[in-house]
Amino acid sequence: MDEHSVDEHDVNGHGAEAQGGEAQGGEAQGAEAQGGTKPAELACPTCGEVVYPGEDFCEACGGRLGNGPAPDSGGAPAAPGPSARVCAGCGGARIDADGYCETCGLRQPAERDHVELEVPSASGGDPPAAAGASDRGKRYSRNEDALAMAAHANGIAAVVCDGVGSSPHPEDASRAAADTGAADLVARLDAGEDPAAATREAALKAAAAVAALAPSPSESPSCTYVSAVTGPDSVTVGWIGDSRAYWLSGPRRGPRARTATARTPPS
Repeated sequence: MDEHSVDEHDVNGHGAEAQGGEAQGGEAQGAEAQGGTKPAELACPTCGEVVYPGEDFCEACGGRLGNGPAPDSGGAPAAPGPSARVCAGCGGARIDADGYCETCGLRQPAERDHVELEVPSASGGDPPAAAGASDRGKRYSRNEDALAMAAHANGIAAVVCDGVGSSPHPEDASRAAADTGAADLVARLDAGEDPAAATREAALKAAAAVAALAPSPSESPSCTYVSAVTGPDSVTVGWIGDSRAYWLSGPRRGPRARTATARTPPS
């Protein structure tokens, strides 16, 4: 429905432009008869796309136009504060609320483009008790996966979720499911609940958290869900959707040392 509306808007917009062009043509002929000329359209100096008076940046390439704010000059620039973001392209410190540099127009990497998590060991030293990473894929402009890990009384609880790209706000669904599932797992396991029962109940609570994000039944965010709970002698795994957990052989530090990983399909 959205694509149809956009197409319809474009068609109407082109029709309006065609009619306006004819009207302007008549005005231009009159101006030429009097010795005048038709004003030239403004163009982006970087990509050549049409721009309009009052715009600071090109909508097509993000390049700064002649009337846009210029980079700081004359003396050393003021150092950004400890919490200020610095542009990954030009080093400028003016990043707007949408994540674009106000100096060069570059879209900044999002915090979720690359995520690393560690659960400290009991002693606080290396290696950590558990570690995980999540990266944005090549297909989408944002990372729609989410990872959450925490220690419980007898091991580690981890949840990985993959947002369903065809649903609205899949990145919010995966974040809510991962955080809710991991927190609920730890609470139940620390209370002495059986790992299998805790896994089922945590998955249901994660599903409820995702459902609560939907403004209507037709606008429901969605994600996959996979969890793993380690114990002294076992690993309990649960999943919903096509995300999987794998049991891999790893360097032995003890008689039963193994590595468990969870992944989502590449995107």
